Amino acid sequence: MSLVICIHNTYNTVEIALAHDNNVIAHSSISKELASASLIPMINALLISSHHTLSDISHIIVNQGPAPFTTLRTVIVTANGIAFAHKIPIIGVDGLDACMQEYGSGSIVSVVLLNAFNKAVYYGITDPMKGETKKGYASIESCLDMIKSMYRNMDVQFIGNGTALYRKEIESIFKRQAYFPDPLPLTASCNQILNSGINQLKAGYSTVHFIEPLYLKKPLS
Repeated sequence: MSLVICIHNTYNTVEIALAHDNNVIAHSSISKELASASLIPMINALLISSHHTLSDISHIIVNQGPAPFTTLRTVIVTANGIAFAHKIPIIGVDGLDACMQEYGSGSIVSVVLLNAFNKAVYYGITDPMKGETKKGYASIESCLDMIKSMYRNMDVQFIGNGTALYRKEIESIFKRQAYFPDPLPLTASCNQILNSGINQLKAGYSTVHFIEPLYLKKPLS
């Protein structure tokens, strides 16, 4: 692999990294409110400052979500347009999987909670004892009740921006069972999205020139 662009949505910002394999050579970010107007100029400025053009790019790696709908749609439409116009393959990365891989503990159950708005969360659960992961979408109340029933007498690590948002509810239900890293990771890092995409490519995952947002939402009962 030669030069890649990685685009990552962190809920508050959109980050762009230019990298040779896993080595980031340039990085920039903008507020999510500016993404629609500024994402393409920012990519162009990053390439110019690094003395590259889009013809040097071998792949585009994109966080496909879950994430806020408007920003995620902007990021993916932009990536799809560049990929189509310049015939550059895209690698989509599941941001929930990436967060679990980056921050999951090897010793206790880890739960990633990402804000799905309207008192709901996207959740990812890593169980190192069973070697299993589980993910989905639920109201925060239903999600915490499910996790409590699964791990009634066990310590559980909580991370993600949903954890920051609903920390009081988590502490009320789990009490001393709940562990919160300090500082608390809110989303996967741009480096993790980059590394996940490169690992997918090395593992032989197929590349495309068009991706769609990853949504876990369904009607809540």
